[in-house]
Amino acid sequence: MILIFLLQKWFFESLSNFLTHCYLPPNGSLWPNSVNYLERLRSQMQKLQPVPTRSVFNYIFIPTEIKSYYIFLRHDAARKPLQSIYDGPFPVLQRDETTFTIFQTSTFFPLKSICFPFTLITRSSRL
Repeated sequence: MILIFLLQKWFFESLSNFLTHCYLPPNGSLWPNSVNYLERLRSQMQKLQPVPTRSVFNYIFIPTEIKSYYIFLRHDAARKPLQSIYDGPFPVLQRDETTFTIFQTSTFFPLKSICFPFTLITRSSRL
């Protein structure tokens, strides 16, 4: 019983000495000078700058020569659960500068679709 009491006393004394020497500033005060603290806080707050909510420089690269034999079409409608975003693959029959003709197997007739322009597209230019 005495041994437990001595161990507890030693533990709490060593803990208090550790906390006193490690966490107290040299002048012995827990709180720093309030004027100095406020000056440092104001200067740090003035240095803060807002962070952009999204990346503005999101570049989309579209190659100048698209030479694929099959393409996928994006289906931009309400989808059923687990339905794919893209339809296809569809074979490409003919290419022009701005359009290409595909053969859609479900309707059995050629379908014209407009290609993207062959330039570098930024998010700001699409708005």
